[in-house]
Amino acid sequence: MIGRELNIPVGNSVIKRVRETKSQTKLGRQGRFRNMKNAFLPGSDIAKVICMRILLVDDVFTTGATFSACGGILLASGVKEVYGVVMAAGKNTF
Repeated sequence: MIGRELNIPVGNSVIKRVRETKSQTKLGRQGRFRNMKNAFLPGSDIAKVICMRILLVDDVFTTGATFSACGGILLASGVKEVYGVVMAAGKNTF
């Protein structure tokens, strides 16, 4: 919906989840980061976004573990800049 409204491309195959992760709802900060470690790899479309600016969109930001994992993969793959936007922030986030 965001891509359509802003008339920008959406890449659903830029990052792929390679490991199922447990629910993060009951995990603390360190547990969330451990849970996301090695959960993602570059996807089949990563070459299309090298040297581009990427906007990651997520539903809820609590510790930043998911953004950190995905952003790290993108930057390590050659993406120029990574930004994030969320729809809501968890309790005690900031």
